[in-house]
Amino acid sequence: MEKKITKREVINMMLAEEVVKSNPTYKDYLTHEIELLDKKSTNRKPTQTQKENEAIKSVIETVLRKADKPMTSTEILTTLQNEYSELKVFSNQKITAMVKQMIDEGKVEKNIDGKKSVFSIK
Repeated sequence: MEKKITKREVINMMLAEEVVKSNPTYKDYLTHEIELLDKKSTNRKPTQTQKENEAIKSVIETVLRKADKPMTSTEILTTLQNEYSELKVFSNQKITAMVKQMIDEGKVEKNIDGKKSVFSIK
């Protein structure tokens, strides 16, 4: 299955064409469309799930701060389930995804210990 081309990609391809580059009207129009796409993406409100995930990430951060050593995602999950009964429904995959987001945000550090990935607060 081919990857679907986004509107932004189409506009950027059009802007690269010589015909468009030489015509200021086309160029202005397409540049304005890019600006509208940028504005649209910045005005999005977080979904309910994203709000819930932020709360989970703050709890994970608390657990990692309390820990005296780096923890695996399974250890994080076990600690969360023992300390917070409402988090018993979460799976290891959910915790791993939350920790990955925290790594991307620069809040958590990942290290490889043998065959295991361990996580700690930066």
